[in-house]
Amino acid sequence: MQKDPYIILGVSYSATPEEIKRAYRKKAFELHPDRNSNDQAEELFRELNEAYALLTDTEKRRNFDKQYQSYSRSNADQFNHYFEMYVSSNNVKVCEEFELTFTYTGEGRFMQKPDLRDFYIAGKPFVSFQDVYRSGKNARETTIRYVLAAKRTGNFTINRAAIKLFGKTFFTTSQFIQVAPGKCFFSPDKFADGKPLQVSLWYNAEKGGTNRKYLVNTKHNIYIPRSHYAQVYHTIGRVLKLFFALWGLILAIKIDRNVVIGFIIGSAYGAMMTYLLYYFVKVKPVFMADRKYSLVNSYLQNGYQPYPPHARNLISRAIMFVNKLFL
Repeated sequence: MQKDPYIILGVSYSATPEEIKRAYRKKAFELHPDRNSNDQAEELFRELNEAYALLTDTEKRRNFDKQYQSYSRSNADQFNHYFEMYVSSNNVKVCEEFELTFTYTGEGRFMQKPDLRDFYIAGKPFVSFQDVYRSGKNARETTIRYVLAAKRTGNFTINRAAIKLFGKTFFTTSQFIQVAPGKCFFSPDKFADGKPLQVSLWYNAEKGGTNRKYLVNTKHNIYIPRSHYAQVYHTIGRVLKLFFALWGLILAIKIDRNVVIGFIIGSAYGAMMTYLLYYFVKVKPVFMADRKYSLVNSYLQNGYQPYPPHARNLISRAIMFVNKLFL
């Protein structure tokens, strides 16, 4: 059977023409040989165009759907399909990362994920495909992996998920997570009962299956545990730095001096006052201290970058650097 155009485009079998068009534009942007340095980018881009051409032709799409339904019925008779959900750990601390993984065989439709409102989702899920062989029969297995972090302490249930495979609904079992208190990174003698500091890193995620793999630059969020105590002083520090930066700017205008120099001097003075405040209240500053957090440091050592692809020039980085100064 020919390669599935729905899988290539990453859309459901009931996708509308508009959904197909949006998916094509997104994939084309990611896979275009001028943007993607992967050796297979040209071949993947060609497959993408062929898939788009098939699904935008009403007659060709109808014929493929008939072929798929025939294949699905025969494949369903040959393989005992499954849908599983599991977590990498049932005992975690506040803001500690763990993985939630879904695995199913066949061409799943209408997957209903569980309610994850009690957890932070670190970024886009990791999706991979592989061929599995069981009891003398073959099937395509899909794995969807989410990285989560708990928002607060307590005992939580991740309810079962559901998916429709070959006209039959499959359910997973529920997962139970026990979340223990965690220490504040910025004030170690306090518990992490405040809003965590979110740090974004970027990486090249490998997507696709055995015959179709490509890299996509993706954002990953890390949540550094923080106490309400540290959060309050970080807010005060941010206000102080902004106040003195504006003070320096206004003063420079009043005495007819260079406003940039006035802004820089005001910012420097505000930073000095802020760090003096942090010293007396025993709270670590946000600026640069996030790099010392073990999880952030671990990701950086594994090739993650602190800047997105569009911020590789000096001006963009300078803007992001200034933004961090006022965190």
